[in-house]
Amino acid sequence: MGSFDVPLNDERTQLDAFVEEYRRAIEATLDGLTEAHHCGHADILREQVLAD
Repeated sequence: MGSFDVPLNDERTQLDAFVEEYRRAIEATLDGLTEAHHCGHADILREQVLAD
C-alpha cells in the first residue's frame, strides 16, 4: 500500500481490531501498575504504623 492509498474495508477492519486490542493491553498494563503502586504505598504505611 502506497503512502496515499486508502485502506480497503477489510484492511480498515483489521487495523481497527489491532488498535483496539493494543489499547486494551495498554490499559490493563497501566491499571496493573497503578494497583501495584497503590499496594506499595499501603505496605509502606502499614510498616510505618507498626513501627510507631
